[in-house]
Amino acid sequence: FHIPVPNHFISNSVSEEEFTHLKEAYKEHKEKVKYLLCGHVHSRFVDEVDKIPLICTGGGGALIEDVSLEVKAYDVEHHMVHFYKEDGELTYRFHDLDANCYGKEASDKVLKNKLEEAIEGELMAHFKYAMFADRAKRRGMEKIASLFEALAASEYYHARNFYSILERPLAFRQEAGTFIYEEKFEYEYLYEMMEKYAKEKKMPLSAQAFKSAAGAEKVHAALLKEVQQVETFSIDTIYVCPICGYVMWGDKVPKRCPICGGASQQYEMYE
Repeated sequence: FHIPVPNHFISNSVSEEEFTHLKEAYKEHKEKVKYLLCGHVHSRFVDEVDKIPLICTGGGGALIEDVSLEVKAYDVEHHMVHFYKEDGELTYRFHDLDANCYGKEASDKVLKNKLEEAIEGELMAHFKYAMFADRAKRRGMEKIASLFEALAASEYYHARNFYSILERPLAFRQEAGTFIYEEKFEYEYLYEMMEKYAKEKKMPLSAQAFKSAAGAEKVHAALLKEVQQVETFSIDTIYVCPICGYVMWGDKVPKRCPICGGASQQYEMYE
């Protein structure tokens, strides 16, 4: 089946009602059912459902994802499942594909360049649609806002799929660590340098934008350090100033944004 039957690992499955119909269909022949084979997820796991082995596999494509707390992307390789007879019994094995099975696509200079251009184009479209959705909301045009939010999401997924051809996810904590260095570079060097340059050129809008962003990036780095401690991460509620992007958390957030002075009533809450 494409969509997995209900199992112990993921909730992204057919309903219990649908599975009940299936069990009724194979009930008289259950002893002949050797495996339940499902796809849909970009990972793999094995389980037992209705006393029948379940194999869930979707690892031949470019994207491997976390699907649950137990099934992480960095534990799963791109793979195929081979079924064969052994001593007259149907059995199977996972065959991991070469770690660089998609490397040939990135090694083609033209294709790599176009994939990178496609990622940039899709992300820019995502950004523009998200901004337009925000404009529509401010004008009370909720249906139009929903349309552009959907378009923005679509463009993000396009960018994700292109990106996944070129880049494989690292282990969760390791990848979070790479984000910290990027944030530090921005607030310690890049944005400070550009703020100074903009001031010298008497460009106050750009100077203020770089200054505001630098303040937020410093907080981003601090939060990302916390994320690396997965087991002890305890921040429940996060607030973002919609004017300058400054991030705050906890029960005692300031009534005014410390960067731009925006009122707390405007903060966007994530929990």
